[in-house]
Amino acid sequence: MLSSSEGSIGNSQIVRIFSDCIFNKQTPNHKSLVEDFFLTVVEAYRRTCEFYFLPCADNVLNELSQLKQEYEEMFGYVNFHYGASDIVLSTHSTIVIITVKQQENWCFESDVKKQFNILSHYEPQTNKRLLQVLLVSKMTWENGRKNTRHMIHYKKLRNYLRHERNSDTPFVVLFWEDVLRLLNNNKN
Repeated sequence: MLSSSEGSIGNSQIVRIFSDCIFNKQTPNHKSLVEDFFLTVVEAYRRTCEFYFLPCADNVLNELSQLKQEYEEMFGYVNFHYGASDIVLSTHSTIVIITVKQQENWCFESDVKKQFNILSHYEPQTNKRLLQVLLVSKMTWENGRKNTRHMIHYKKLRNYLRHERNSDTPFVVLFWEDVLRLLNNNKN
């Protein structure tokens, strides 16, 4: 069983979670696991909107719900680079890029804005909808909100999502604990 305690998620576990479980169509209960994963992303989108006082767009909720129906066509890979990693999921209609922060705090410039710029280059080439996800531990997220040095990243993200980001690309903060819970529930 995977642990959700701080510091327990490493590169090998990221590969195991996504490659062995979510990407692998031979995984027992694969369909329900992928459906539950995308339902978890929907709930995380709602939570992100609530946290930043953003409207929860019906069209985004519909698009996210559609992803669970496209699970058979989904492929993905984990990309490790410079000590960080990204997970790319793709269906026939959507590209999801998940920026993974294993134990460290996230940074607005590199983990949100830079990733969005990279992601926005895919859209014209593929004609697919895009989804940007930041995957962090809940404890890292909560502790960062309380840390005066790190709080600036939350404020920058809030302002960016509310005022600067002229995009239909949804942004989601997803917690490791949510992913690990659904994997542990799927084992039962």
